[in-house]
Amino acid sequence: MRGGREPAAALSGNHPALTHYSVELAMMYGKILAAAVDLVLHEKMRPLSGPIAAAFVRADVPFQPPPSREDLEAMLKAKEATVRSQAERMLKTIERDGKLATSYRMRSRFCNSGAT
Repeated sequence: MRGGREPAAALSGNHPALTHYSVELAMMYGKILAAAVDLVLHEKMRPLSGPIAAAFVRADVPFQPPPSREDLEAMLKAKEATVRSQAERMLKTIERDGKLATSYRMRSRFCNSGAT
């Protein structure tokens, strides 16, 4: 394997999926958002000053180098079903597109009221 990494680590790291906790996380985030709204509504508000400006940018965020075809084919023999399915998906992408993506096109929006 490239860099001495194990097949699973070459894909995305070893972390539990958050999908198991989706309801609990949604409830927690809802409470956090409600607390933030409560703080804003109960604090003294300041009027906006200065010019209001907005911007939209796109930036390519590079990925780490992808696993080689040989690494992906070796991952097809892994015990973990998730590693095998990720390797299969990446190999299908290579078959379809000729290569794996090397970056992600990120979009960001910014607003500024001129106040500091």
